[in-house]
Amino acid sequence: MVQQRRDNQPLRQEQGDDIALSLCTQAVSIDDVSWDNWYRLAKVRFMVADYDGAQAAVRESLRRNRKAAAAIFLAGEIFAKHGGS
Repeated sequence: MVQQRRDNQPLRQEQGDDIALSLCTQAVSIDDVSWDNWYRLAKVRFMVADYDGAQAAVRESLRRNRKAAAAIFLAGEIFAKHGGS
């Protein structure tokens, strides 16, 4: 199913990525203590191939909750795709 904007025009993938990135960045700016806000930001940055940004965000997520399995798995995915820097 193709997502639609309010004016019934199809939503391009890049627009969806930009919206997701903007919302996750806003969530972190509102509550930067929540590990899952950082995790979501890392996930979106990874999806748009911003590997350095994803790595920084997942590190912040794990700093706040070292036992978050989703963040640990994502850190492994980032490392596998981009390597350590």
